Amino acid sequence: MKVAILGGGGQTGTAIGAKLIRQGHKVWFYRFPAWINIPGVPKRPKKSRTEIEELKLAINKSTVSEEGYRAIHRWANELEFNRVDILIFTFPSYLAEILGHLIGHHISGVPFLNISDRFLGSIAFLKAANGTKRGSSSFCIALGSPPLLAYQLEQAKGETILYYQKPVVLISCFPVSEVKRSLHIINHLFDIPIVNIRVMPTLLHLAFENIQSIVHAVQDLYNLKKGYYTNPKYLYSPLTYTPEIVERINKVVEERDLIAATFGIHGLRSLKEFDNSTFITSKVAYPVGTAYYRHVHPLLSKLPAPPYYKCHGFEDVGWSMVTLESFGLLAKVLHPELTSLIDEWNILMKVDYRRVGRTVQTLDIAHIPISQITETFQS
Repeated sequence: MKVAILGGGGQTGTAIGAKLIRQGHKVWFYRFPAWINIPGVPKRPKKSRTEIEELKLAINKSTVSEEGYRAIHRWANELEFNRVDILIFTFPSYLAEILGHLIGHHISGVPFLNISDRFLGSIAFLKAANGTKRGSSSFCIALGSPPLLAYQLEQAKGETILYYQKPVVLISCFPVSEVKRSLHIINHLFDIPIVNIRVMPTLLHLAFENIQSIVHAVQDLYNLKKGYYTNPKYLYSPLTYTPEIVERINKVVEERDLIAATFGIHGLRSLKEFDNSTFITSKVAYPVGTAYYRHVHPLLSKLPAPPYYKCHGFEDVGWSMVTLESFGLLAKVLHPELTSLIDEWNILMKVDYRRVGRTVQTLDIAHIPISQITETFQS
């Protein structure tokens, strides 16, 4: 396949690009021509194209049984996007709307795959792209989170380290009539057996399955306030992932479940179910869903903590927690823990994520009756 990866140089984009090149796909990468200023998101150290010209993927041998890979980035521009078979979005979700406006008129009819939808990021992209002169992608697939765990460490000299390939992924597609095609594409690109691809009924169902976003928003807030990401070591150490964090995650999850139920969505995974289904290992002999579980897990205990500017929490608060809260307000469901979480982020970062983030208003669905909202993601 001919693939354009939107997000050249990032850890997820690099890892996915390297794997696809190795599998024989023709891959191009795309970066924004200039840094995009998003309130509430810290600026990362600048990298030129020449600094990341070589694509380096190292393998954590204890968790992934394959060899590393090196290649050269092949860069694409907007004019080349309608020549590829699929676009793969690996940017943070807060760039979905901006990218849609920027490239929408160049991608008419090109399938779009969002590696980490967060909360309706795919819809936000398509809505922005459809506002351009020529329309946008006619078909999109969204994953709840990337199919692999990859990190770029400062001491790794530009390498991206692949730690884990997830055995099971959650997806949805738009329109929902394209499920068969979506399964084929995910299987073909990532070599994930179709039986291990769990299809959610709509993009809204996938959005509410945002347990990992809740984890990031709670944990990163705690660690940023404590200053623990200044000199990071492990993401899930007893210092950086505490029982207090787990307790708060579970409280927000309970509120999420109440909000989702208003829209007819039930059976979402708890933290315990998420840990058990995502980080499968035969060596587990400790309570799943607890802080201790991640402290001693063979894989999770080795994951590096990010420098502060790479925290997922900045993305998850404005483009998942704020979105979730806006659905709660629409449904008139009480969510004091969620509101408190967002308020604390606003204070910490001195920004109003409710104004800059994604809401039912920015998605243009606030006017739709609650009983019909799920249906809007099926057509």
